[in-house]
Amino acid sequence: MSAYIVTPEVIQNLVTYLESVTDINELSSWELGVDGAGREELVEALVDETIFSVEYRYKDLRGRSTEAFVHMTREEYLAECQMPGELDVEKLSPYNVLKMFNEYAYQSCEHPGWDHSVAKAIVDQGIKFCKARKEVVK
Repeated sequence: MSAYIVTPEVIQNLVTYLESVTDINELSSWELGVDGAGREELVEALVDETIFSVEYRYKDLRGRSTEAFVHMTREEYLAECQMPGELDVEKLSPYNVLKMFNEYAYQSCEHPGWDHSVAKAIVDQGIKFCKARKEVVK
């Protein structure tokens, strides 16, 4: 199985979608068990997990995986991911939202700790909200 670091747009849009369907602070406190976390902390958790996954898979890229995959330092990548996404949730189909969450999960699940990570909890909640929206859209 191969892995790559997802583009900043993927993380921007995942968080933008979550912001459109729930209160991020409430989500992070109750569902994720991360007290006081907001948008920045959720983005950082997603960034850290995709980097960790790639560096677990490709040990020779440790400390330089963002340069290899997205041609940015970790700090530049994090800053880009923190930017608001340009996602128009009303025009986006639930299928496309699921596709984004699944892309992120597929690229970030390479290490043994994935199942217990905050990033996986974020993805699981996003998929849950998306599926609930899908039922409403039908």
